[in-house]
Amino acid sequence: MEKYQSKVLLYTNHEKNVDISNPEICKIIFHLLPNQMEETKEIVNDLKAKYDVTAFTLTYKDCIETEVIPSGCDKSASIEYLSDTLNINPENIYTIGDSANDIGMIEKYNGACMEKSLPELLSLNKPKFSSVSDFMKLDLLLE
Repeated sequence: MEKYQSKVLLYTNHEKNVDISNPEICKIIFHLLPNQMEETKEIVNDLKAKYDVTAFTLTYKDCIETEVIPSGCDKSASIEYLSDTLNINPENIYTIGDSANDIGMIEKYNGACMEKSLPELLSLNKPKFSSVSDFMKLDLLLE
């Protein structure tokens, strides 16, 4: 329990001093012990009440991992900017990811997921790969 208390204090103190709606902040990740799901829910609810964010929580054998991202914050906007600036046809862009801020790019640009992705990504019905190099080999075969 001592470990949890220090993380909550760190979160609380940090949250008071940092504006999470700042566009430079693209992700918050925190880990708690498996028996601390209620505390995890409290932190997520607190963040959702104060900010326009989306949260994804995974439960593992030894920890609970929660990823919080500002709503609308994902990599697809950056890819779109690069595509437009460099005049790259979106059909020639391939993406792979494993976390919440990858969802937009996976949906929009020939996307795939890592086999150990968040459940939200795995439910997208996109190809799944065990490594980025396996994904790249497939891309080379398509050329």
